[in-house]
Amino acid sequence: MKLLQNQSLVSKFFLKLIFFSLFFFSCSIFAEQDNDISIDLDKQIALMDIEILLLKAEVAIQNGEIFQVKNYLSRLEATKNILRTGMKNRLFTLKKKYYLAIKKNQYPKNTSFNIDLNNIVVLLPQSGKYEQIGNSIIDGIFSKSKEQKFNYNIRYFDTNSYDSMFDLWELVKLYNPTLVIGPLEKNKIIEFDKLNINIPTLYLNEIDNKQAYTRSLTLARTANTDVLINFLEKNNMKKVAVLFDDSNSSINLKNEFMAKQQESIESILPLEVSKSIDKSIQTLLNSNLSQNRKNWLQKTINNKLKFKQRVRPDIDLVISFLPAELAMQVKPMLQFYQNNYVEHIWFPSRLPFTNSFKSKLTYWQDTIAILPEYFIQYFNTNKQAINSLSTENKQLGTFYALGELVAEIILKIANFEVSATLSKLGTVVFDSKSQITIKPKLVWIDRGKINIQE
Repeated sequence: MKLLQNQSLVSKFFLKLIFFSLFFFSCSIFAEQDNDISIDLDKQIALMDIEILLLKAEVAIQNGEIFQVKNYLSRLEATKNILRTGMKNRLFTLKKKYYLAIKKNQYPKNTSFNIDLNNIVVLLPQSGKYEQIGNSIIDGIFSKSKEQKFNYNIRYFDTNSYDSMFDLWELVKLYNPTLVIGPLEKNKIIEFDKLNINIPTLYLNEIDNKQAYTRSLTLARTANTDVLINFLEKNNMKKVAVLFDDSNSSINLKNEFMAKQQESIESILPLEVSKSIDKSIQTLLNSNLSQNRKNWLQKTINNKLKFKQRVRPDIDLVISFLPAELAMQVKPMLQFYQNNYVEHIWFPSRLPFTNSFKSKLTYWQDTIAILPEYFIQYFNTNKQAINSLSTENKQLGTFYALGELVAEIILKIANFEVSATLSKLGTVVFDSKSQITIKPKLVWIDRGKINIQE
């Protein structure tokens, strides 16, 4: 991609071009072949919007901004039904040039997260449902960047002030950003990711199938499975069962674990929880097989038998990559089938809300969980200063700390520092693929008690 050298001049020229074109376009609308003077206002405005998109796409194709052209074409395709003949011809020409450029590979692909801090844009909600969370993160970024004496431009944009991420990016790109922080909400991240902006981006929520130039720093997921792997090695677990559901986060965790698991584990039994934990544990332990054998023998000899259900005895550990409402049932079901010796370790596929988790804490039995340190602090009754705060203030304080962490991390990455970082949210580590994770802790949960396992 070859950008014009003077962004300011280009923007001014581009805006003038649009205004002049719109003036002549609006004057010529009524000169079309049908001479329909009674054209309704909504359609006229829609045609003016299409003219703007066509002009932007034509400038983008001229500047070699192929990813931008793709976004414009996607928008224009949705307006085919109202396009004038001249517009259809221009759209056809644009598509030909676009596919020719794609065929010749005449555009660069950013395959790294080598960031430049000269022009930073922060895309977070500053109004609406997540206003307080967004503003807490922004306050954290602002405070830490001031403390670190950032000599860089940081601009903040409210993601809730725009109808779509496409519209927001149309404005943001005029500032020639070198790093994007955000968005926060997952649906906006998915929409933004499809724009293929080809600029280093740090999302503040998890997304599947990230672009090569993106990273995620999120409070919504625990971390990678390294802590779990280390636990299995240390405790010499040989036969492990893995429970997961059909959610992307659960399946991804299961796949990550299967890929990373060490040779010291003799066998892994993966099992998808499709209906209930009860049925899944029955299937896992083969309890229904002994019941079937008893029924067959009883029918064969035509005599009622005394029966004690037998289950498989060779499983050392059950790992559940499940949401809290399912995982909390695993240990009671194992105990119901007299498998008290089988340990249960819970690695949440999604982190529960603190209020919901606290209200059901008494239902958990003898489970080892892998949770972030900041999450555990909500339940640490020994820290009176923390417990004196309202739940809302605790949560906003956590997001403020996330903002501080964002500012600290981007400075480290820009300076090519990938060592572990201590933060208020816990230890932050960079894995072999330079992904950013907040290292969790092993926690023991039993009948309302929750304690960090050192």
